[in-house]
Amino acid sequence: MLELFYAAFNTASLITLAVIGGAIVLFIGGWIAPEITGLLALALLIATGVLKPGEALQGFGSPALITVMGLFAISAGLFRSGGLDRLRALIGSDAIRSPKRMITLMVATVGPVSAFVPNTPIVAGLLPVIEGWCHRRKVSPSRVLLPLSFATVLGGTITLFGSSVNLFASEVSEKLGYGAFELFGFTPIGIAVWLLGGLIMVLLADRFLPDRGQNNDDLTAHLSSNGYLTEVEIPSGSELIGVSLHGSRLQRRFDADVLELHRGSERFLPPLADRTLLMGDRLLLRCTRADLLRLQQDHTVV
Repeated sequence: MLELFYAAFNTASLITLAVIGGAIVLFIGGWIAPEITGLLALALLIATGVLKPGEALQGFGSPALITVMGLFAISAGLFRSGGLDRLRALIGSDAIRSPKRMITLMVATVGPVSAFVPNTPIVAGLLPVIEGWCHRRKVSPSRVLLPLSFATVLGGTITLFGSSVNLFASEVSEKLGYGAFELFGFTPIGIAVWLLGGLIMVLLADRFLPDRGQNNDDLTAHLSSNGYLTEVEIPSGSELIGVSLHGSRLQRRFDADVLELHRGSERFLPPLADRTLLMGDRLLLRCTRADLLRLQQDHTVV
């Protein structure tokens, strides 16, 4: 027992615990980007001798990690090509008139999609659509945003590709000699979890989810922290005039999300994929600074 105690609290263990604790504080505080925090923690473990450089970088060659990276590329292609525009239009439809119906729709549609597409890009892509629906229906976003996240997590239990955790668990299982998981190896259990979890959300959401009003300041701050949030105008001669967002190259060539469309005194919220753009339209974009400069250099927007 004493030997186990000394093994658990040797110098390397204490350094590792300190680095993990510091990383958690930085993740929660959000003072620096999460990816910088992760790399900083890795560098500290190498610098203190807890890990050798080869051991520290070994994880980057993991088949599960490479698969996850490939899935993110596929999901980005789906969103930029307009492959999921119909899903956006369905989620943002005015035919959905209550939070309970919205939650039911998200469980039924977003869940199966997240069985094959990572949940992070799905939530990021649908977030402006949900916010627009909440604004039109005068519903607090706090009533539906958490079910959106849960719907993707529940759907991610259906297949091996549904979650990065599934892929890493499969790799660990293979290394331990139990064999890797098959793509649909736990689908029956995943479908049961998805249906049961979705039913619980639909029945109990009204009782447990808070109504925090329609203050969008926090949401806007979140969007701006994940990209360059700016308003641009479509000038004369722009290639965007007369085409829809779905048919334009804003989301295909550039990493830009249109969060709002302003035309005169009118304000349009997602879904915007099929709306034809006109000269003088003002767009609220979320994009990188580099993409914004390229759009302005091409005289696409000003």
